[in-house]
Amino acid sequence: MDRFLQAQNEAIMAVSELNAQYALTVATSKLTSLTSTHSNELSRLVSVQSSKVDEMKGQHEVELERRELEWEDRLRTSEASKLSSESEVIKLRRMLAKAEEEKKRMKIKFDQEMYVLKKTKS
Repeated sequence: MDRFLQAQNEAIMAVSELNAQYALTVATSKLTSLTSTHSNELSRLVSVQSSKVDEMKGQHEVELERRELEWEDRLRTSEASKLSSESEVIKLRRMLAKAEEEKKRMKIKFDQEMYVLKKTKS
């Protein structure tokens, strides 16, 4: 009977050991699965964040380009205004020069008429 009890105890111990090994295998499998799932989720999150960073970078570059174009437009407008102002100054200087020439001609004509008048009176 002792042998039977001893064999039964050994069988129970073997089954317990197999159950422990099975439980360990199941736990290891679940842990591996969870680790894989976690790793996949982290990869997905990194990809999403990377996409968001790229999108923000793109938006920033678009905004910088928009501002650059805006400043170039302002510069062109300013230069055009400056050229227009310079053109106006040149026109006004020409008009002034013509007016001064006309004034000189009128003075000469007046002086000639005065000379003729003085001659005729004397």
